[in-house]
Amino acid sequence: MAWFQDFIDNVVSKWLNNQKLLKEAAQARTSPKRKGDIGEEFVLSLLVAKDYEPGLSPGSKSPADVWGFNSYKDFAHIALIQTKTAVKQVTPEDINEDVEQELRDFASFVWDSFQPLKNKTQSLSSLSLIVSAGYAGVIGRTRPPTLYEARYVGCYYSGDFDENEINKWLEAFHTLKG
Repeated sequence: MAWFQDFIDNVVSKWLNNQKLLKEAAQARTSPKRKGDIGEEFVLSLLVAKDYEPGLSPGSKSPADVWGFNSYKDFAHIALIQTKTAVKQVTPEDINEDVEQELRDFASFVWDSFQPLKNKTQSLSSLSLIVSAGYAGVIGRTRPPTLYEARYVGCYYSGDFDENEINKWLEAFHTLKG
């Protein structure tokens, strides 16, 4: 699904333009790109194992490094995951409430950005849409890498869902297990 990576690229470009990404934020990234790549590739493999179409945020320049897409019988799901990788330290960096809020805001932004594509695509037009956000901490010094922690941060959705049931499903999904 090449369209999904095109969609990711377009959304991230719009996000950067709308947010006027501060140079300080880009410069604050001290971890080498290779370290992040290890964790991101590992999380991508976990999404593929869940039958999701995976994608990466270009240059990790959005709140979500890793994206996944799947359509089910009644809904489509876009998973957004902020990934942190530990190579030298014992545990990966955690994310704070500000980053979690930015992920929730980004999920809403992605939901809004997906609507025109959803409405133009026959196979998606009748489906409800869920965009969820989560965090994955990866230990990259092991081969293969291991998942230290994964958790659900929040979502934005439309459709006739029971809020408790969808949150339970998303919490289970964002563990990134089986």
